[in-house]
Amino acid sequence: MIKSQMTLGLHFSSRTVGTVVVRTPNIWIERHIEITRASAENLPLAVESILKEAEIPLSGLSEIGVVVGPGALTPLRLSVATAQTMGLVAQVPVVGICGFEVLLRDGWRLIQIVVLEGRPGRCLIRGYVQVGDEFKPLFKQIEKHVDHTVRLVNRFNARVGVVTSAVWVFDRLHSECPGADVRYVDRTGSALVALLDSQRAGLDVATPLRINYGYAPV
Repeated sequence: MIKSQMTLGLHFSSRTVGTVVVRTPNIWIERHIEITRASAENLPLAVESILKEAEIPLSGLSEIGVVVGPGALTPLRLSVATAQTMGLVAQVPVVGICGFEVLLRDGWRLIQIVVLEGRPGRCLIRGYVQVGDEFKPLFKQIEKHVDHTVRLVNRFNARVGVVTSAVWVFDRLHSECPGADVRYVDRTGSALVALLDSQRAGLDVATPLRINYGYAPV
């Protein structure tokens, strides 16, 4: 097997569920894990179990990708700490991935608004425009109440696609933003791995990991 393709990815930025993905040349495993008070103990064990299923020892990994925010503070701390510990033990690079970028979709809408779960009743929002094969920022991260988020999306009307990984956000925007193409995404492993592949060039074990805990701007 090619060591450069032994990938572990962690996406834990919401309060309810996170994603663990393992990719090798021969296998793809993606698991959704419920976030509970016991997650601090269960997440490392769950990752160890998935690696065992993929028949990869921790030392066999070549890189680890972890979503570093924005999002809920406790799941981010847990997943980042788990990734950093495993990277230290395995002596492999740990790459921080922006949570907004994991939800972007190629060739869907020229303008895309990504909406993440913020503090209770609030949304974290970032806009992108697709230029060729790349996404360029349309506006920087902002935090708004869901009522204001509805009004912002409706200003774009049919010109915009909206994507979210929060069910309650999807339900609200889907019902109150009839002109927008609102989609819910719950499987983010493939996007996380693709971003990791594009960002790991030139990295080594000593590359620092910048964390965006909580609701600070990315």
